[in-house]
Amino acid sequence: MKAYSVWPHIHERARVELAKEDSWGGLKGNEQLRPEPNPSKKAFFDQLELMNPALRILAPIRISQGAKDQRIRADFTRTLHHQLAALNGPVNVTYKEYEEVSATHDPVELGFHFGLMDTDLPSLTRWLEERFADVEPEAPTASPR
Repeated sequence: MKAYSVWPHIHERARVELAKEDSWGGLKGNEQLRPEPNPSKKAFFDQLELMNPALRILAPIRISQGAKDQRIRADFTRTLHHQLAALNGPVNVTYKEYEEVSATHDPVELGFHFGLMDTDLPSLTRWLEERFADVEPEAPTASPR
């Protein structure tokens, strides 16, 4: 099993380094687990199923994605977008993908992941303002002393 060869990395590398091709990031999902059925494997897939964010959500949903993000792959996010749109209606799910994002201190490893925040901020702010345009702010209340 290929996972055994990279197991020592969990004690030697940071999370971003574990995601590299020469470590856990280079393993396919089925290379990380024993091939035969076992209780640990079942528990793992049960937990993954519980983590699937494709749910019925009663609030507007907005997803931003860097097309070249190496940490969160765009094809997975596109799949989630389609699942959420099917569950919640396409008008309730906004998806914005960026071919380029703001530069960061680490453009190779994490640039598209963290650069997305700066790039998307103006668009996200407008989206939020549109949703709250008709909401009257509550008057502040005096705090008890």
